[in-house]
Amino acid sequence: MQNNLKPLTALSRAGPMTPTKRDQKFLAELLVCVSEAEVETFLSGLSSNALKALPWMFEFWALPHQIAPSGKWATWVISGGRGAGKTRAGAEWVRAQVEGARPLDKGACRQIALVGETYDQVRDVMVFGDSGILSCCPPDRRPKWEATRRRLVWPNGAVATCHSASDPESLRGPQFDGAWVDELGCPAIDKGTNQPNVFLDAKSSESNVPYYSNGTPDSYLQRQYLAAMHLYWNGAVHNPISSLYGGPMVDLDNASVWAWDTRPWPDFPDRLSLWSDGVNYARGHWVSGRFADQSLADVVAEICEISGVFDYDVSALRGSLVGYAIRDVETGRQSLQSLMMAYGFSSFEDGGMLVFKSRNTNNALHLDESILAVIADQDDVLTKVRSPDAERVGRLRVQFWDQGAEYEAASVEARFTGDDAQATSSLQLPLVLERGAGQNIANRLFAEASVARDEVKFALPPSNMELALGDYVTIGQSPFTYRIDRIEDFGARLVEAVRVERGVFDANAGGHTGRELARVVIDSTPHLHFWICRC
Repeated sequence: MQNNLKPLTALSRAGPMTPTKRDQKFLAELLVCVSEAEVETFLSGLSSNALKALPWMFEFWALPHQIAPSGKWATWVISGGRGAGKTRAGAEWVRAQVEGARPLDKGACRQIALVGETYDQVRDVMVFGDSGILSCCPPDRRPKWEATRRRLVWPNGAVATCHSASDPESLRGPQFDGAWVDELGCPAIDKGTNQPNVFLDAKSSESNVPYYSNGTPDSYLQRQYLAAMHLYWNGAVHNPISSLYGGPMVDLDNASVWAWDTRPWPDFPDRLSLWSDGVNYARGHWVSGRFADQSLADVVAEICEISGVFDYDVSALRGSLVGYAIRDVETGRQSLQSLMMAYGFSSFEDGGMLVFKSRNTNNALHLDESILAVIADQDDVLTKVRSPDAERVGRLRVQFWDQGAEYEAASVEARFTGDDAQATSSLQLPLVLERGAGQNIANRLFAEASVARDEVKFALPPSNMELALGDYVTIGQSPFTYRIDRIEDFGARLVEAVRVERGVFDANAGGHTGRELARVVIDSTPHLHFWICRC
């Protein structure tokens, strides 16, 4: 079958019309608008070859944004949401580059690179997908898939090779004439970078979480993924300048991130009666509404500098803030206290440097009781203390501003089922949080306080300098883990540590599931103002 379709002419009530190349979409729209008789007249005027080729002529059926731009260009970026036809446009562009006028004729390109996050993604989406290359090619031009060599071979000898973004070195060597590269993106979920193309959607058969993920929403990881991608490809080592067209191999100025949603935020994801997929937002690929978040490390650094402290280290902090307020005249220490409780990090001085460290980092170091030092005022090398039951809190109430409820004041409560302790503790956080995140903070703080009743005191010889504040240790045969909160160096190193359950940091938060926004109607008289400018 030859794709030698002559220029098509459509008949309408206004008379015949022959569109230009950029107006091909008008023909498909016209077939929908005119009567059946006019459609029949149009189709009957085509040759047998033309009728066979028509379903495979993408220019006839494509949407305007799916047609490659005219003129000389180095990078063509297609930016669109799910269902916009990006995969189909990429597959058809590859076809247009490798195919000639007849099945065995050479096309403009002989070597094409197909690049995605993983080899599996390239194969399953770009090659075998419903809109992939094999689905778009007519029978007489369909390439052959060579699984062992990860490539497609067309009847005219053109070759498209699959490549993974995690193995950029594989792109060196072959002299590619062109490349089809998938968009970059990462879900806002724990360990999302393990499988950036995986998404959670209860209505999809492909719904899943990334490898080893606990399913916790993590917008900070998504932010770090995008920063790492830009940092890596911004260097000349990984992204050299071409001697042919004077530009980089990857044009980051035109890089598209999956996915920016054109639906107005926060109506999406909150208005579930209109958009039911809002429940997927918390752990999804969306970047809408997340660009305004601030890095926890940046906020802590700014507070330090405002307080006159410039020797600090925030490199071990992770997390992001939606909103934070300093409401009263207070010291830098007071401003940091609420952040330290909410995000679970500690601070200590080390060699003149104020160091901040998240409490869920580093592996626990095991200490054998035989290495502990003996000091005069201790009866044993290891002293264990538990606070009295009278000081135990039965429930914890945390207050904050609810991001999903027009920033109204909200509170959540944490308690253990069956706990008969009557004491209640309250904590006000000057933070804007999603309700699920607020509940997770309350659960973690309550669990931390419950196990922190157990403290240990011991001493280490001066030669043991590897331990620092914030480190985790296990001691002897005890199954418990302790966090070092105090070290005094007076000959021997006197250490005080509290028991922790590090699993509480991995507690699965409810995340943002979307909520219907309250409609606010205010009766008022409109006021109009006019300005007259003379130029």
